[in-house]
Amino acid sequence: MKTTINNLQSLVNEYENRFELLGGTIKTCVYSTIIEDSNGKRNYIEDYKKDFENQYSEYNKILNDIETVKEIISRKKEDFKLHNGQTITGAMSSVKLLRKKAELLEELMKNKNSKRLISPDKDGGFEEKELNFNSKDIEYEYFCTKRNIQRYEAEIAKLSNTDFEINYYFTFD
Repeated sequence: MKTTINNLQSLVNEYENRFELLGGTIKTCVYSTIIEDSNGKRNYIEDYKKDFENQYSEYNKILNDIETVKEIISRKKEDFKLHNGQTITGAMSSVKLLRKKAELLEELMKNKNSKRLISPDKDGGFEEKELNFNSKDIEYEYFCTKRNIQRYEAEIAKLSNTDFEINYYFTFD
């Protein structure tokens, strides 16, 4: 079967939603209600035994599929390489770090040199605050960092949409 990392990730999301719903439904089927008369005859008012068994079985099958698909995704993220030889997983980690760096640089760019009068008299002094960095360098580094993030993301997206063959047949489609 041909697929992509993105297709498998979408499948995992669907399975995880179904998995969560089934978990809630299973909790409503925990008990069956039985009325027992004085002669010992039992009469089932609400019999959820089969429902519980079927849904619990489906729950476990979906769990198995989720684990298998996530393992396939993980392996493929390690198999596919970016132009620099980095894996998708490694590139995603780099993007996360670069985003943090971009946030810091953006904050630094908001700062400016300042000067304020600290004494109102004629011979009053000034307090100066001088940046410990060149704001133009920080701005340049910020834009380079943003460009690198975009390049990584574009390459990750391209690789994540690359077709590959898998030999697994899912329980639910």
